[in-house]
Amino acid sequence: MLIVGLAATIAVRPVPVQAHHSVTNFWQVDEKIAVTGVVTRISIVNPHPSLLIDVTEDGQTVRYLAILG
Repeated sequence: MLIVGLAATIAVRPVPVQAHHSVTNFWQVDEKIAVTGVVTRISIVNPHPSLLIDVTEDGQTVRYLAILG
């Protein structure tokens, strides 16, 4: 009975896992750009905070999304 109890404890014991998702599939992380604009929204939420930035380019407003972290 002791062996069954130990086996059950090992089988259901919480194991720390690490979440992983690759940002290189979606964003150009090696390329740095500089923009000047108006921050229209700051979102501080899990898993990553973000900024929305309105930038005027060639007379048109372009919205940039900056993911932090």
